[in-house]
Amino acid sequence: MAAPTWNLPERLPRRGATGRQPSYSRDLADRILGAMLDGVGLKTAAAWCGVTFETVNAWAERCPALRQAMDQARATPLVECAQALQRYSQEPHRDAGSAVQACRFFLATHDPDNWSERTELRLSGSVASMAAVQPAPDLDAPLEGDQADADEEDTAVAG
Repeated sequence: MAAPTWNLPERLPRRGATGRQPSYSRDLADRILGAMLDGVGLKTAAAWCGVTFETVNAWAERCPALRQAMDQARATPLVECAQALQRYSQEPHRDAGSAVQACRFFLATHDPDNWSERTELRLSGSVASMAAVQPAPDLDAPLEGDQADADEEDTAVAG
């Protein structure tokens, strides 16, 4: 996948007549986005570049192009990892096991809503529609007629 290009401004507009000049620069934004392309989260990428998470979010609120670039930079490593898993499933490699485990771990930790192993059942719909579903049969319960047969066998053995 080719590295994305962004149409970011060199500087952000001032926040009103009394607002201080932001510390934003295109170079700084590119460094943050580059780290995110490598799979680093926004909070860590911002700290690595010497700014706070809140500051970067404030920049993104004032610059829709930066918000879009951040969304793309966040998604790119996830897509690349999912594509790698797809390739490994179609073309088995001798050393694919550890790469598959690494991809699964990365996806599960960076996008848990879509990639984590499910430990609970998620239901949706109304209570009325769920009440219409018949309960599952008790598989341990004797079938019809089995109890009468069992009683006759007990009587025959006792007598």
